[in-house]
Amino acid sequence: MILSMIIFGILLIILSIILIVKYREVENTKYNEIIKIYNEIVEYSDIISGVIIDLESMIKNENSQKESYIIESNYNISGTKDDYATEDYTRKIKEEVIDLYKDGNSIDEIAKRLNKGKREVEMMVKLNNFNKIKKKS
Repeated sequence: MILSMIIFGILLIILSIILIVKYREVENTKYNEIIKIYNEIVEYSDIISGVIIDLESMIKNENSQKESYIIESNYNISGTKDDYATEDYTRKIKEEVIDLYKDGNSIDEIAKRLNKGKREVEMMVKLNNFNKIKKKS
């Protein structure tokens, strides 16, 4: 009887060791997957940070170029101020774009009609929609 209990105990210990080893392998596999995902997240984070820095520098460069262009283009050859480069002109164009868009014209049609770039027209429409949403909040 004692011998059978010792054998049974040894079998339980062996079974426990086998289960521990099996679950350890499963846990190691899961741990390695988590480490891999974490490393990918860190890599994507670094890439996104680089893209953000590049975009910020592009925006700064574009803004400085626009400022110099606006200063130069506000005056024509004779030295008098041009009406087309004023804020009123910009506001009129934006209102015309929004009106045409509300009338059901596509962005391509509006761009062709006003002799503007598609992206420029698209940005005016999107900013107008964003401002409406922002005002409702």
